[in-house]
Amino acid sequence: VAGVPVSVSGGKIEVLDGRAGINGLAVGNPSGFKSDSAISLGGISVTLDTASVSQPVIVIKEITVDEPAVTYELMPGGNNIGIIAGNVKKNSGGGSSSSGAASSGESGGTDKKLIIETLKIRGGKVTVAASLLDQGKALEARQPRRREHWRRQDPGGAETKYRQHQWRQAADGRRGREAGRR
Repeated sequence: VAGVPVSVSGGKIEVLDGRAGINGLAVGNPSGFKSDSAISLGGISVTLDTASVSQPVIVIKEITVDEPAVTYELMPGGNNIGIIAGNVKKNSGGGSSSSGAASSGESGGTDKKLIIETLKIRGGKVTVAASLLDQGKALEARQPRRREHWRRQDPGGAETKYRQHQWRQAADGRRGREAGRR
């Protein structure tokens, strides 16, 4: 589907505990690009509240993404990520549904919503490489560890959730501005 090699070194599903994980995901590059892979993950794991699976709102307790790495490589004819995305679109039908009923929302199933309580991203890295850069050098940026706690305000779904730290930063900023006015 992606038109490039895709490999996984391992995976585990614990249905009764509501846990699943994939280790060593690697998405290769199209031919002609120099880097080994376009996308790689050391691992990704998901833990969900198994009691919520049969409910209208599924609660994902935690998503952990370890060592995500993206290499965006530019060449005169395009870029690796764009070519992979084009391959996926072309080989998966371009996003169109084969059934008119399914695409119009008449599938007969209920719409499920998700709540993500905690999202952890550890050790992320983005690399930009271009043939225009001197002797194949690449620019690299590393991400510090992050842990986001999503506030569960509305059982209607993830679209109305806010990060607790953003609330705290906003409140601290208001208190600082109010103190300066006094």
